[in-house]
Amino acid sequence: MSTTRRRLLPGAAGPGGYRPLVESAGEAYRSHPEAAAVSGAMSGRPVLVFAQLSDTHVMDHQSPARVELLDRFADPDQLPPGDDRIVGTYRAQELFTAHVVEATVQAVNDLIVGPLTGAPLDFAIVTGDLTDNAQQNELKTFLDLLDGRWTTPDSGDPQRYEGIASCGDPRYWHPEEDAFDLPRTIYGFPGRQGVLAAARKPFQASGLRVPWYSVYGNHDNQLQGTVSVTPELESVATGELKLVTPPESIDAGDVLTRLEAGDVSALAELASSIAIAVTPDPDRRIVAREEHLAAHLMSGGHGYGEESLAAGICYYAFDANERVRVIVLDTVNPNGGWQGSVDEAQLAWLEDELVSATGRLAVLFSHHPLETMVNDRAPAGQRRILGGELKDLLLQHSCVVLWVNGHTHTHRVTPVLRPDEQVGFWQVTTASQIDWPQQSRIIEMIESPGGAVTIVSTVIDSAAPLTPPTENGPLALAALSREISANDWQTRSQIVAGGAGAGGPSDRNVILTLAPRVARSKGVGSSVALLAADKLLQLVEDMEALPYGGEPVSQRAHALQCATLAIGQGAPDEVVAAALLHDIGFSPVVRAEAPRRSHERAAAAYLLPRLGEVVARLVAHHVAAKRYLVAVDPTCMRSLSPASQTSLVRQGGPATPEEVRAWAALEWWPQVLLLRDCDDRAKVPGATTLSASRFRPILARLAVD
Repeated sequence: MSTTRRRLLPGAAGPGGYRPLVESAGEAYRSHPEAAAVSGAMSGRPVLVFAQLSDTHVMDHQSPARVELLDRFADPDQLPPGDDRIVGTYRAQELFTAHVVEATVQAVNDLIVGPLTGAPLDFAIVTGDLTDNAQQNELKTFLDLLDGRWTTPDSGDPQRYEGIASCGDPRYWHPEEDAFDLPRTIYGFPGRQGVLAAARKPFQASGLRVPWYSVYGNHDNQLQGTVSVTPELESVATGELKLVTPPESIDAGDVLTRLEAGDVSALAELASSIAIAVTPDPDRRIVAREEHLAAHLMSGGHGYGEESLAAGICYYAFDANERVRVIVLDTVNPNGGWQGSVDEAQLAWLEDELVSATGRLAVLFSHHPLETMVNDRAPAGQRRILGGELKDLLLQHSCVVLWVNGHTHTHRVTPVLRPDEQVGFWQVTTASQIDWPQQSRIIEMIESPGGAVTIVSTVIDSAAPLTPPTENGPLALAALSREISANDWQTRSQIVAGGAGAGGPSDRNVILTLAPRVARSKGVGSSVALLAADKLLQLVEDMEALPYGGEPVSQRAHALQCATLAIGQGAPDEVVAAALLHDIGFSPVVRAEAPRRSHERAAAAYLLPRLGEVVARLVAHHVAAKRYLVAVDPTCMRSLSPASQTSLVRQGGPATPEEVRAWAALEWWPQVLLLRDCDDRAKVPGATTLSASRFRPILARLAVD
């Protein structure tokens, strides 16, 4: 249910401070304080509507590979004064993660359309930490839940519960035993007979009724989301002993600090812990990246393709429609640690995607938000890309309007500012499905006729009832989970109208507007503009000595012929500039900035900050135009020069039907085809051309701040 209609908040405290949830008034939409004031911004058309779930943490709560025993060191009676450390390896409600996801899926299915625009949902996306401990059985349960299959949230012995909720350690909630534990005797937690069997009972999942996509998170890759998996840890996961109570001699601060840094050896400190016997289960094995991908492919892909599995990569992109390009990042550091970063190969891929999205709207998804992209662990000779560098890259591309993520388990909306203090794009971070408030979002994007983009966030509750019913079905257990999460004894003092995951009013039902993006010309008479034009013309002059892949003219002659033909066709300045500069990706100066990129992408990236988006997108797509023309008219192949026919194979061959449809729908595609026509005809030895200086005022007019 939309929280614009009602909100759920902790009510009056009972024994031990335990607070049942109560209904309160809904929270109306508000404009974010940093949102642009644009007249008529909400009067446009919806260009994208999607549901976001994050941090579902589907959990095998009986697994020997979990370290719940460490969480006690963040209990109120264990922390030194002033230490507000959260460990996060145990929650009383972790029995019910599958049921919470089921209740959330039902809530998304009930909505069908965007709450504000009434436009149908295009898709749903889960922004990482699908699982809690990267186990195969957890991943299977997650996929079953979202795809709508029969699911069994159980492991080990199917006849009995074998976890910490019946182990006898008073630090854990024991719902079915006489009250002796701290959660029940000190913090007022309820008893609940039959709940341990109900939590493990098979049920038919509803499954999402819209296409859904997956994002990779640190808990999908590492033990407890932090520690890289070793053969020894793998054997613990599938073994027969579960550690439940740490030794009294343990240096808790040291162990926690080392684990947070991904130090596997810290687990050796737990070897003398009290343990309980559990039934070994091979389905508890830790899933490597390749198996994670393969499981998704067997389940329909959900963003991943065969090429993802072949390359072992968890990042991808797709067209939501002709206006919006979706870019999904993998921010998990495989070298360990719970915070994020990307590698250099993904950075180059991202730059290519952003150049290709020029002139459209780009929406990014990842698990980690910018401020948590601080994990620089890497082998010698390799480099991880952190948040500051990513931010700088994204702000260079005005196509980027929104970055959606999770990880922090907290609702937060952040304006990401350009150097001129204007909002470059919005970052929307969404709370988890395991901690309070166990909510998700619907996000609607509206584009006005004038080019303003408005993003509307609506926070929704799951379909679980307000008060946990006495029966133990999936929705009842989801309701119990939500109520228990609001009473977590480590964070309950923060859980009021906001806080501890819920964020503030401007992080929830909020309207985020971006002003139209207009590049500002330096002006043809500006000395700065003329200098910029001269530098570009010098690149063309320097290409006289560059070979042109077997063509009978030099790179410089080809550039001048192409631009001369464009002027003869009456083309606008942007097409003329693109015709002159479309092959500067072969220049050593340009190649030095992007050595692993295709020539058209390298050129487009170079031109984007110098001549603006229109020129950059034309240049970026001039190879695509060749692939398009050959696909729609196979006779075009005969009009290509032998060298161009050879390079076509290297460039991907004729376009696919999907690419043809997507490109043909672009309103600026005819300009790309005009550029391509000039390109293919500009290979005549000795042809008369305009001088390079003729193009100087054109380039100066286009030069941007």
